[in-house]
Amino acid sequence: MRYIKRLLSLLIVFLALILIFWVFLPKGPKIIILHDRDAKETVYALEDNSLSLTTYDTEGKEYILRLRSTSKLPLKEQVAILSNMLKKLPKERRFRAFSIGRLIDGFGADRSLSERLMLAASKSSLWEQAKGDPRIGSENKFVKEIANQAQIYPELKEMFAKHGYDIQVSTVEKVLINPHTKLPYDCIIWFSLSKTLTHIANGYWRDDDKVYWRWRTIEEPRGPIEYTVKEVKGADPETFKFLAERIEGVWGKDRNGIYFFEQRIEGVDIATWQPLDWDYSKDKNHVYKGAQRVKNADPKTFILPEPPLSRE
Repeated sequence: MRYIKRLLSLLIVFLALILIFWVFLPKGPKIIILHDRDAKETVYALEDNSLSLTTYDTEGKEYILRLRSTSKLPLKEQVAILSNMLKKLPKERRFRAFSIGRLIDGFGADRSLSERLMLAASKSSLWEQAKGDPRIGSENKFVKEIANQAQIYPELKEMFAKHGYDIQVSTVEKVLINPHTKLPYDCIIWFSLSKTLTHIANGYWRDDDKVYWRWRTIEEPRGPIEYTVKEVKGADPETFKFLAERIEGVWGKDRNGIYFFEQRIEGVDIATWQPLDWDYSKDKNHVYKGAQRVKNADPKTFILPEPPLSRE
């Protein structure tokens, strides 16, 4: 009986050691960190340098992440390593751009992004394959838009979301067309990084630090839907809420004030403020058109001007 108890105790200790090693030992390939004070950059790389991520400390480049890869690993495995590299970055730093260089070899031997671009272009009505040209606009503009529309980078999208970033193609240059298929297959490509936003209401969004007004712009003819985002300067994300909407106006509010779209209405009396119609509002002291005070207007007697008649 004692022998059995001793065996059980040894088994428990053995299992506990396995659990400790599994939890605390680093998972995946070893990542080394190299600080170059002269170049003012830090490189996070695999020991064989087949995959590396560079950050910069020079003014104007401090928001950039630069990936370099000669790896033979599949895209999914490279992205997993890249995710571990991102975990080692300083928590206080926020990045706004991600560069992989040219699309075709941005992830070494894996050509998935290039192949997906060609497939998306072949299915697009905006690409004239017989001529090897976009029907509208430039090659750079077409590739940027189709890459975002077709989401040719889902692995990057998912991975960066785990680290609190939204990612999308922001700049495309020097597109190359395959002479046989007449499809775009390569380009210099940049991605923009932005904080993941939480929807408040209407066009108002927030992250941990700021509030934003986001609205839709539609490019014509037959262009894709795009969004523009502006910061609501001075707004408090913890207390901000949507207030009202009219034909020509949207208002929001936080503990500090009232906002018309992304602009703060200066000097407004929060307790007595109310929306009128179109883009007008008022409080006990003043009348406002948009975010601007209407001079010499009495809020007690103010009558809205007639809206302009539409032309038939």
